Amino acid sequence: MLKLNLNRNSSRRCVVVALVLQACAHGQPEPLRVVLDGLVLRTDRDPLTNLEAYDPPTLFHLALEEERKGKVAVARRIYLRLLEEFPESSFWLASRFNLGLSFEGTEEWQQATEHYLAIAVSSLPKVEADRRVWLDAHFRLAVCTSKSGDWWRAVAVFEYVLGEEWISPVQRLEALVGKGIALHEADDATGAEIVFAKALRHFQEASRVERFDDRGLAAEAAFRMGEITRNRYESVKLAFPQEILMQRLEEKCELLLAAQSRYLRAIRYGDAHTVAAAGLCIGSLYESLHDMIVGMEAPRELSDAQVSVYEEEVRQRVRVLVAKALSAYERSLEVGRRASTAQAWVARLEAAVDRLQSVYLGTAASPETTFENRL
Repeated sequence: MLKLNLNRNSSRRCVVVALVLQACAHGQPEPLRVVLDGLVLRTDRDPLTNLEAYDPPTLFHLALEEERKGKVAVARRIYLRLLEEFPESSFWLASRFNLGLSFEGTEEWQQATEHYLAIAVSSLPKVEADRRVWLDAHFRLAVCTSKSGDWWRAVAVFEYVLGEEWISPVQRLEALVGKGIALHEADDATGAEIVFAKALRHFQEASRVERFDDRGLAAEAAFRMGEITRNRYESVKLAFPQEILMQRLEEKCELLLAAQSRYLRAIRYGDAHTVAAAGLCIGSLYESLHDMIVGMEAPRELSDAQVSVYEEEVRQRVRVLVAKALSAYERSLEVGRRASTAQAWVARLEAAVDRLQSVYLGTAASPETTFENRL
């Protein structure tokens, strides 16, 4: 379909159209192609589009139609045609972005990165709708670079976005959480922790003046902070002699409680899926401490009688750990069963409950103590 803007250079267009028609009438031996002010006219049908005339909006909507039909390769070629022949078109930005999404859909991260990067290095658009596309391209660029394992490049992209004063509170929260995740995956736990804490402060402050319908970003930040603390907890190894054991056990318990607090914060912010995931993590903390203590060998300097006393003391002390783990598992299981998205976590929770109940039956003094000292 030929689209002519007769309000701009209409006389020149008419002359060109007349020349093209005259060439057709006189049997021009070679196909003729004329480009004028955002319009391409041909004396034959274009092999790609099957059109004799096209402009940027025609190409853009044709590419969308080919995508709708599932003809991804054809759609990409049409988008590229638009970019090559009409680089100054107002459809340039959307075409680049759609190409990026197309390559993301087939997990061709490098190609997607190239198209998003072309947008990222371009000037900030003046039109509000184009600004949103420009910003979304930065977020997609960070995702694609992370898929390639280039986490530090993703950090740089989020830092650039955070330098823009005009972005909304929700967009700033998304950029902060994204930066924290990238730092976490890049093994900068301390840096990630600082950014996640900043994200949660921003969420609290912005929530006072603006409603956040999606609290998942805050839940993700709190959950990741719990993961960071859990990793520190796991790095503390219990060992004799007695003085070192007590010191490390105290440190380990403090980290366990800190991780639990952060997971509970994620539960307050998140949905049933988050409850199931965080609950599993809390229960596993107590369970791992139980296993670690039970698995330790008695000090070698103890006599046989003293070893028996030592083992009995250990059994008495670990009962509370098992009870707390069961409590976390069961409460999370109750909530997790309400969400279809949490089924994978529910299966793990059910397995954890079954496993821990069998362990507890071997350590409990009586059935009445099964659920004592719950969270």
